[in-house]
Amino acid sequence: MNCDFFQILDEHFATICKAIADRGLILKELKEVFEKDEKIIDKIIRIIRKSFELDDAALNLQSELGISEMAAKYILKMPLSDITSLDSHEIKKMLEEYKKQVLKIDETVKDSEEYYQSFQ
Repeated sequence: MNCDFFQILDEHFATICKAIADRGLILKELKEVFEKDEKIIDKIIRIIRKSFELDDAALNLQSELGISEMAAKYILKMPLSDITSLDSHEIKKMLEEYKKQVLKIDETVKDSEEYYQSFQ
């Protein structure tokens, strides 16, 4: 039974770590795109409006903005009000908050490893 618990824990931990890494990559991409172009929000909205389906919009965002599929899908999941309120300063704040969260997680993992070592 314990093996099942640890296996499940490992699988979930790996999934969480991947999600955290993906978020960092997306934020970094968005930061770069927003820094390059002041009218990026207008471009994003234009690209989405001219696309027939979400898959088309994702592909168009990727090709016209030079972003990954992950970043395109992230944008498409955002409410319009969130998209229009984004700017490079806001994304930088989100990226800084992300970095703080990663450091906090890293410290938690280190503390857990030290706790585990005390039992050996």
